[in-house]
Amino acid sequence: MWSRWRGSRNASPCYARHFSWSMAKPMIVTLPAVLLLIDYWPLERLGIPGFPSAGKGVFGANFARLVAEKAPLLALSSTATLLAAHAARAGGAFASTALLPMKLREKNAIYSYAVYLLKGIWPSRLAVFYPHPEDSLVLWKVVGAALVLAAITGVIWHYRERRYLLFGWLWYLVTMLPMIGLTQAGRQAMADRYAYIPFLGLFLMAVWLGSELAARIPSSKWLLSVITLLAFCGYAWVSRTQIGYWRDSYTLFSHTLQVTRRNAIAENNLGEALVEMGRPDLAMPRFEKAVDYEPRSSQAHYNLATMLQKQKRFDEAMREYRLALTYTSNADEAVRTHNNLGTLLLLVGRQTEALSEYNAALGINPNEPNSLLGRGYVEYGQKTLAPAHRDLLQAAQLLPSSSFAYFWLGRVLEDEGDLKSAASAYEAALKMTPTMSDAQSRLEEIRRKLSE
Repeated sequence: MWSRWRGSRNASPCYARHFSWSMAKPMIVTLPAVLLLIDYWPLERLGIPGFPSAGKGVFGANFARLVAEKAPLLALSSTATLLAAHAARAGGAFASTALLPMKLREKNAIYSYAVYLLKGIWPSRLAVFYPHPEDSLVLWKVVGAALVLAAITGVIWHYRERRYLLFGWLWYLVTMLPMIGLTQAGRQAMADRYAYIPFLGLFLMAVWLGSELAARIPSSKWLLSVITLLAFCGYAWVSRTQIGYWRDSYTLFSHTLQVTRRNAIAENNLGEALVEMGRPDLAMPRFEKAVDYEPRSSQAHYNLATMLQKQKRFDEAMREYRLALTYTSNADEAVRTHNNLGTLLLLVGRQTEALSEYNAALGINPNEPNSLLGRGYVEYGQKTLAPAHRDLLQAAQLLPSSSFAYFWLGRVLEDEGDLKSAASAYEAALKMTPTMSDAQSRLEEIRRKLSE
């Protein structure tokens, strides 16, 4: 495909697709290097004096010419990388070197290369999220991983006349490079989904090596067939087992905690699953562990705050809400947390502070209905009827099924002297909540006044 585009008069479709792919998937930025590997094998376009395994150079191309061919793609890859990095940094996805120094990233990268390799051979202890070990990754594991990688590289170099081995190994190393964690986005150490394309190089090595053995040693064909059959059966069994863990959130994150250590995200998500199952008593310890493992987790602080609030431990809940606000970089999370904190402050009678929280939420999202309702309630209590009317009317429009919004709108309208509109608001509240005694009594009082 590349050769066809390269030989055409207009290569812009190739460049456009490469640029769009690079913006979608980080590993696509390695395409220029991958094309050079394909030039080496199987195209054998690359001929380098003194490097017999480099190919025959059947198209008369030297290395400089082949690199120049890919220069436009290399420029597009560089541009896409810079744009993606800028977007990730602006969105708060990049971990700063202050929080995660380059030394720790390098250690994890070396170790991850070896772990990916092991999981490619036998996919066990898979998890939906692998927390970054940070400074807990012991040196002997890193050294062991480096020795394994160096040994494999040495063996492949020794047998470099088998070009498919060097091709497959470099494919694995190169295509994995953008996701290996040197430029850290998020808090994960690795992710199984990153390995799909890199593993193609390893699988190609295995297939071509098996084919060569079968051709050279006829008696090995039956043995290779048995090994292949057993491998397929084993992989099918592992796949079936792994799929079973995705049955529901409780099963998925319970398994994740069994195969990983100090996993704050899994603890938090398991807690959320337990809340949905109606077991807040079991969820609370999960949120506490999540906060302990990752003190900067805004979601864990928020979830812990909601549990503390339900237990009427209000001071502790307020502290957790404020910690959630300190660490969140997500606007929706901030709005939700400001609103909940405002409601809690209102519950304990601290109306001025509650109003400040509602204002903060509405400063981010002016159409947040619960904050409009809360602010309108506070404004009504302060007898500032005009802003209360405006906020409660907007809240009722945004929350057409909220009996509370219509009830408090009715109270404002009643105090403003618009009894007919107030009666309509109370009727709307009673239509949604027929047992709302306050709305019923206010409606009866208005009807009595109107009948006089």
